[in-house]
Amino acid sequence: MPRRRNRFADLERMLRQSGGIAAAGSRVGNFAAFKAGTRKIKITQKPTAADKVRVTFGLLPFNSHVPETVTDADRYIGVITAGSLAMAKSGGLAKTDLGLDETKDATVLEENYYPALVRAFFAESATVAAIEKTSDITGDKYMKVPGKSMSAPFGRTIAALDAKKGSATASLVNSEEEDVKKHVQAILKDDKKGTLGAARSVSYDPEVFRGRTKVLTRGVF
Repeated sequence: MPRRRNRFADLERMLRQSGGIAAAGSRVGNFAAFKAGTRKIKITQKPTAADKVRVTFGLLPFNSHVPETVTDADRYIGVITAGSLAMAKSGGLAKTDLGLDETKDATVLEENYYPALVRAFFAESATVAAIEKTSDITGDKYMKVPGKSMSAPFGRTIAALDAKKGSATASLVNSEEEDVKKHVQAILKDDKKGTLGAARSVSYDPEVFRGRTKVLTRGVF
């Protein structure tokens, strides 16, 4: 499920504090023009239609009880774009590293489940340098390394426990978010694991699970 986020929260606050009026050419003024549609974002690396296709997988949440014997009804649907999925594979990750399973009829579609996410940025090459760019939204100057980013959901998996403790003690019941996070990040930072080299940066969004709701049902056509 998508997260409810607002990356422009600070600018929104400053615009409200200014009464919706800001000097033309200022950061807030440029943001106001962006919101009004008179200032446009120029997309230089536009993803293809194929990259934007949303793919679903079954995940075992960290903030939910998991029985010793897991069934499809214990898994919840998580979404990843085809482009990010391809990058995750090229970055050295396997579905077992992320805890991804095939979506089945019994897999739960839950609007209050926001899977833990790993985010990674891969530069075009190991030696490429940052170049100066101008924000289309604020007009600010900033330095940017040419490359691409990906984000991938993850859930409980014994892969991290195998690496940490050995398969003899591995159990999905004992799978912890912190262990899986570290396991996934270590793979993405290892230049020998995938074909993209080591990720320049890796970050993480923790899982949010606000409890079950009966609002959503899985569609059947």
